[in-house]
Amino acid sequence: MTGEFEHVRSAFWSSLPARLLLRTGSVAQSAWRSSFFHAKSKPVVRAMSAMPLAQRIQSAAVVVAVAAALQPLLMWMMPAASRPAMPITVFIGVVLIAAFVASQAGQLARFLSPDRPPSNVG
Repeated sequence: MTGEFEHVRSAFWSSLPARLLLRTGSVAQSAWRSSFFHAKSKPVVRAMSAMPLAQRIQSAAVVVAVAAALQPLLMWMMPAASRPAMPITVFIGVVLIAAFVASQAGQLARFLSPDRPPSNVG
């Protein structure tokens, strides 16, 4: 980093907007830690962390597929003025990709595993 950049950065972090930004972040973090949703989500996060990676990938892909499958139905129920203008083929594509990821979760987990052997790309 150049000296000029360091000077600008230190000047910004000592300014009022930066201090307000930091304060807002700490207030939001404190509110999140004391929230009902955070307390209820802790066991779910703990349970998901205990799951094998392949099972976590498969669960997330199934959630995405179900959400994408339900979205056209939810859009149909919206008023026409606030309905998003996305074609149904987009949602069908997302469902198909999510279903494929869910079916290949084991292979994807092996690919993403940090202890996999390095590939010999020449």
